[in-house]
Amino acid sequence: MSGTTIKKIKLTVLFLSLSGLLSFSAYFNVDKNRTPVAHKKHKYLRATHKISIPLKVHITSDTKNATPGEPFTLTGHVNTHKQLKNVHISWALPKGVELLKGSLDYFVNEVSKNNPHSSELVLVSTVEKNLRIHFRAKGRGHYSATAQYNTTLQTQINREIANIKASHKKYVNGHL
Repeated sequence: MSGTTIKKIKLTVLFLSLSGLLSFSAYFNVDKNRTPVAHKKHKYLRATHKISIPLKVHITSDTKNATPGEPFTLTGHVNTHKQLKNVHISWALPKGVELLKGSLDYFVNEVSKNNPHSSELVLVSTVEKNLRIHFRAKGRGHYSATAQYNTTLQTQINREIANIKASHKKYVNGHL
């Protein structure tokens, strides 16, 4: 390539990066304290609220960790704040986990605030490594919620989640 072509390429790259930087700074328009100006003009932008679906699911177990060869029970819980009909319940078992009792896939006529649903499985793990078991509830439309259970690490994961929640609560209470 000739020297003028390389100069043109460099100028084009420089122009594109500067125009991107200018549009970025104009969009976010930051004041001296590095606070986006939009947050000062529009108070509703300061906080966000997670959009939640009407389904909530979680899994409980009769044991801390699954021991290979010993049966354990998992219960999938479905809660909702509104009435849902024809809720599809499903479990996903990995290789290394065998079903002894229960149903992996079925429909529930109705789940509501006053009528939550529980799905119980009796399983046995055939391997010592951690395996992930998934529980899902799907309502009509796009409502779907899942939960995961780890056969050997669930106790440690629950402890870490509790530590993170406590740390977050301490931080929020100290900064409000």
